Amino acid sequence: MKAVSLEAFCHTGSLGPIRLGVSRAQIQEAVGPPEYVGGTTRKYRQPSLWGYGNIELHFVRGGDELWLIHLENFQVPETGGNLKLDPWIIRGEMARSEVEYHLAACQLPFQQIQSPEENCTWLRVGAGITFIFINERRPYDPPPGLFALSFSVHDR
Repeated sequence: MKAVSLEAFCHTGSLGPIRLGVSRAQIQEAVGPPEYVGGTTRKYRQPSLWGYGNIELHFVRGGDELWLIHLENFQVPETGGNLKLDPWIIRGEMARSEVEYHLAACQLPFQQIQSPEENCTWLRVGAGITFIFINERRPYDPPPGLFALSFSVHDR
């Protein structure tokens, strides 16, 4: 079983052996087959999404390169397969001020960046991880607070 840490992810951009640019075969060799897959179409039969608990790995459509690591819809982030996740301080719906306090305590640099969503605030953290916060309760939106962590080739 591979142990991975969300604190280390924020510092390095890697979840142990999982890092942007690696292939499906490299991930499967390191952590086993995914718990679930998705993202197939008539044109692209090979799944572009692999899931391990709350962790989604997105691959280039028609290619084999990991381009996005994403976590959302969690209270305490969890993994599956051969991954054991240390969630660090990360909890769903955490207030931004609480997250910023912990980031500063761990000497992880962060800055607010522009969110394309009007009800969201984004923080770019450490290696380029985006923390996504919901600002206020609205119909059909998730509850306020920390909603997701995301890291893509566009964030490096």
